[in-house]
Amino acid sequence: MHNTRGHFVEPNNSNQILAAKLTNSDNGDNRTTVSTGTKELQDLSAIKLRLGLISATRYDIVDYNRLEFLGIGYIASYVNEKLPNVEVILCENIYDILKSKPDIVGIGSITENYGIAITWARRIKNLYKIPIIIGGVHISLLPESMADCFDIAVIGEGELTTVELLSSLIYNNGINHDHLVKIPGLYFKYCGRPIFTGNRKPIDDLDNLPHLQRSSIPFWRKREDAHIFSSRGCPYKCNFCSSTKFFPTYRTHSVKYIIDEIESLVRDNGINNITIMDDLLVADRKKFSAVVDSIEEKGISAKCTFNILLRANIVDNELCKLLKRLNTFSAVIGIESFNDKILEYYNKSGVTAKINQAAIDLLNTFDIPVSCCFIFGAPIETKYDLIETLINIYINLRDNKIISAYWSILKPYPGTEIWKYAENKGLVDNVFDWDRYVQRCFDKNLFFSTSNNEIMLCESMDRHEFMSILNYWFDKFSTIKRNWGYGHTE
Repeated sequence: MHNTRGHFVEPNNSNQILAAKLTNSDNGDNRTTVSTGTKELQDLSAIKLRLGLISATRYDIVDYNRLEFLGIGYIASYVNEKLPNVEVILCENIYDILKSKPDIVGIGSITENYGIAITWARRIKNLYKIPIIIGGVHISLLPESMADCFDIAVIGEGELTTVELLSSLIYNNGINHDHLVKIPGLYFKYCGRPIFTGNRKPIDDLDNLPHLQRSSIPFWRKREDAHIFSSRGCPYKCNFCSSTKFFPTYRTHSVKYIIDEIESLVRDNGINNITIMDDLLVADRKKFSAVVDSIEEKGISAKCTFNILLRANIVDNELCKLLKRLNTFSAVIGIESFNDKILEYYNKSGVTAKINQAAIDLLNTFDIPVSCCFIFGAPIETKYDLIETLINIYINLRDNKIISAYWSILKPYPGTEIWKYAENKGLVDNVFDWDRYVQRCFDKNLFFSTSNNEIMLCESMDRHEFMSILNYWFDKFSTIKRNWGYGHTE
C-alpha cells in the first residue's frame, strides 16, 4: 500500500448518478458544518441522500443469522445522529437493497463472506452504477484484496470515517480523490495504484457513540435473548485472533452506558437473556464489578440471565462470586486445547492445560454452567496432541463439567500470525476463494469432508486421518451427551 496523495478525476459513471442527485437538490441557505478530514465542510441541509447498508451473509447454513448485526447498526446510528439528511436503509438481503434504490451502498463483511460481498457489489454496480463502499474486519486487515467492484474501503472502526466519507461525497458531488486523501481510514485505487490514507486513531470515548436503534438492525426479531458489546478489543494477543489487529487498543464503555443498554433491552424489549459478546469485559475487574453492582441495584439480575466470555487464567474465586451475582446462565471459555505445546503455539499467554481445567473445575464449584471453545488443526499439532484434547473434552462432558463445546478448524485470518504462516507456505493470498473459510456444518456432525476444499493447516496428518479422528471422537461425545456441541466461526 502507498500512503500517496491521489488526484482529482472527473466524475465516473458511479459519480454521475450521485452528482445528479446532489445537483438537483434545493441548496437553500440553511447550512451546517461537518468536520471532514482536515477542514470544515459546508453540508447543505436540503440535500437528501439514501445510504443502503448491508452485511454480507449466508442463507445456506441453519441459524447462521440468528443474531442481529450490531456492526452496521452502530454505523447507522452514528450517521443518523451526525448527518440527519442522509436516509439510512438497513437491509437483510441483496434484494431489499436493490429495491430500495439507494444513492450509495455500504457493505460490511468478514472473511468467510467476502466472496458474497463481491458478488452482491457486482450486481448492485451493474444495475445502478453507484458508489459502493466496503468495510468490516476482512478488508480492514487485507485491503489489498479489494475487488474492482468496490470504490472505497473503510479501514478499521467505521463510524467516524463513514460520516466524513459521506460528507465528502455530498460536498464534492461524488468521489473526489484529492479530498479523500485527507480522510484517515480509507483505501482506494486511482489509475490502478493503491492509496491508503493512514490509520485513524481509535475512538477514545466509546460513550460518544449513540445507542443502537435495535428495531431497524438486520435480523432483529422479537425474542427473549439479545447480545451487546460493552467494550472493543482485547488485552491479550492470541496469534489466531484478528480482534487486536482490528481494535488495536482495549477500550470499554462506561458503566452507565452499559447499564442503560441492558436496562433498555430488559424493560423495553422483554429480553430475559443477554450475551455480552466482548472479547473480555471481565479483564477490567473493577469495571465489571461496578456493572454487577448496578445490575443488582436495579433488580435486573432477578429478571435476566447473562452469558459471558472468559479466559481461564483470570477465573478465580472473586470472579466466580461476581458471576453468580450477575445471574450467569453460561460462562464461555476459550480453551482452544488441552495440550501445552499447542497453547504456547497459539500464544495463549498465562494459560496451560492445567489452568484450563482448574477454571472449569472452579466454575463448577460455584454451579456456573460452562461452555468451552476449541480449535483443531494447528500446523504443529500431531494426532496425539489432538487426541489429548479430545480425551479431555470427553471426560468433561462425561462428568457434566461442560454443558457444550464450540469447535472450529484453525483458519488463517488476515492480519494474524497464522495468516503470515499460511501466506509464507503459499496457502493464501490476496486473490482467494474465500468460501474455503466457510464451516458448512454447525451441529455435532463432521464439519467437512474429503470433497470439501476447506483450508487445513495441520501438517502431521492428511485430511482423511484428521477427519477420521474427529469423527470417531464426535461420535463418542454423542453417546454421552446428545447436544454436546456446535461449530463456530472465529
